[in-house]
Amino acid sequence: PYIVNIVYTTTVVCLVFIFMYQDFAFSQISISEMTEKALEETITDAEGGGGESIREENTSSPNHTSLKRSDEGGSTRMTFFLHFVCLPLFAIAGGMLTTQIGSGADIASYFYGSLVNTISSRKMCKNSLTAVSVIIMACASVVGSILRLTTQEVDDKVFSVLFACSPIVVLGAPIGSLFLSPSNQKRLKHLFYALGIMQLFSFGVIKIGKDILALIAVAGVICTVLVSLLIHHIIVTRWAKENSITSKECNTKLTT
Repeated sequence: PYIVNIVYTTTVVCLVFIFMYQDFAFSQISISEMTEKALEETITDAEGGGGESIREENTSSPNHTSLKRSDEGGSTRMTFFLHFVCLPLFAIAGGMLTTQIGSGADIASYFYGSLVNTISSRKMCKNSLTAVSVIIMACASVVGSILRLTTQEVDDKVFSVLFACSPIVVLGAPIGSLFLSPSNQKRLKHLFYALGIMQLFSFGVIKIGKDILALIAVAGVICTVLVSLLIHHIIVTRWAKENSITSKECNTKLTT
């Protein structure tokens, strides 16, 4: 249980930092939208008020056709990467985490959906991602409980904890849904961030204590996540700058 608590708490804290990064540091416009928006703006600037005739000439030019084909090729590669690389990796990692701490597949599904929303033009709203993760969590809990009950003995303390938590879940879920309104979503997210960080410090003081190895392991995982987010932000920012086409460049490519 001690190792499970450490893994679960560290996972939740990493999740908090990733969500904070999405809300405060990362651009709200996805990569695909940035590309489409930049191209649309530069085409408009290149037309210079010439009307639809210039747009038709530009879009029918060989250079515009090659740019479109290149964009379609990049979209195909990105779709392949999302469906055949990222999805299996997230599924395997989430399943392995679920077998150890009872949760993880739901977190992995939300991460995968957030990744798709970031780099794909096909988007799913965050409420739908949350609903999918809750369904996955419920299914994993039921299947995991059945497998545990049918394969090995369960301590009586487990049932005591289950009976103690059941009223909170049964009553807290519908009550919480009353507060989950669009006007309160931002406040609830900030509350989640604050509670997640408080949970880390309280767990470190109460449970970990003077266990130096556990402290080093938790700090190492959290630092790895923070450094990865920083690298991601640098790469995405640099990519956006390098792929933003100026009006002069666009006009030269589309009218040549």
